[in-house]
Amino acid sequence: MSGSNWRARVTTLETFFCILAVAGTLVIVYTTGGADGVIAGRNEVTAREHYEREKQNALGACFGREGPAAIECATKAIETAQDKSETRQDLYAQQDMAEWARWMWIIRAFTAGITAVGVWFVRRTLEATLEAVEDTSAATLAMQKQNEISKDATNRQLRAYLEVSECIVSVFPDDGEIIMQIRLKNCGQTPANDVRVMAESFAAPFPLDNERPFLPVDKEWGSSLGPGLETGCVKRIRTHNVEWAVQEAKARRGAFYIQGICEYLDCFGESHDTHFRYAFAGLVSDNGLLMQPCKTGNHST
Repeated sequence: MSGSNWRARVTTLETFFCILAVAGTLVIVYTTGGADGVIAGRNEVTAREHYEREKQNALGACFGREGPAAIECATKAIETAQDKSETRQDLYAQQDMAEWARWMWIIRAFTAGITAVGVWFVRRTLEATLEAVEDTSAATLAMQKQNEISKDATNRQLRAYLEVSECIVSVFPDDGEIIMQIRLKNCGQTPANDVRVMAESFAAPFPLDNERPFLPVDKEWGSSLGPGLETGCVKRIRTHNVEWAVQEAKARRGAFYIQGICEYLDCFGESHDTHFRYAFAGLVSDNGLLMQPCKTGNHST
C-alpha cells in the first residue's frame, strides 16, 4: 500500500473511531444516568413501603392498649419503623455505591481502550509524517542529483578540450637537425585559460624499452586559447649523421619521439591536462615523414 493510500485509510479509521468513542460515551452516560435514576426511585419507593409496612405492624402490636400505654406504644412503633427504614435506606445506598463503582470500572476500561486507540493513531500519524518527510528528502536528493548530472553534462558540452591536431617532423641534413612540431587545438566551445605546454624530443629504440617520465609543466606562465584556435611547440634533435638516423627510423630500428603535457583551466575553473607521445618510425607519405601516436602516453582529462 502506498503512503498516500495508507494515510487516507488512517484518516477514515480515525473518523470512524472518533464517532464510535463519542457514541459509546453518550450511551454509557445515558445508561448510567437512567439506571441511577431508576434505582434511586426504586429505593425511595421501597424505603417508604417498608416504613409504612413496619409502622402498621408495630401499631398492630399496640392494639388493645388504652391511655398513656397506647400512646407510648405507638410512639415506639413509629420510631422503630423509622429506624428500620433508615437502615434499609443505608443498605440501598451501599448497593448503589457498589453499582456505581461497577459502572465506573466499565467507564475506565472504555476510556483506557479509547486512549490506547488514540495513542495508536498518534503513532501511525507520526510514522506517516516521518514517511512523508523521508519521501520529500529522497525527492529533494534525487532532484539535486539530477541537477548535478545536468550541470555536469552542460559543463562537459561547453568546456574547452585541447587535443593534438598535428605533429610534423622535418629533416635538415645540412644543419644536422631533426625538427618536430606538435600542435594542439581547442576543440571545445569555450576558451581554455592558463594554457601551459611542456614537451621534449629524443631518439630511442622503437618501441620504447621502458616508460619515459614526462617533464613537469612550468607553473609560472600561461595563456588563453579561444575555441578553434591552436597552440604548440617545436623541439629539435641534433645528430652528426641525419640521413643514417632517418634510415634507421624508416627501418623501425629506432625512432624520434616528442612527448609532453598540456595543462589548462576551462571556463568553469576546472583543471584538465592532455598527455601526448608521438614517434617517427617507418611511416612515409608523399608529403614527407609521418609521426604516429604511441600506444602509451596519450590520454587526457
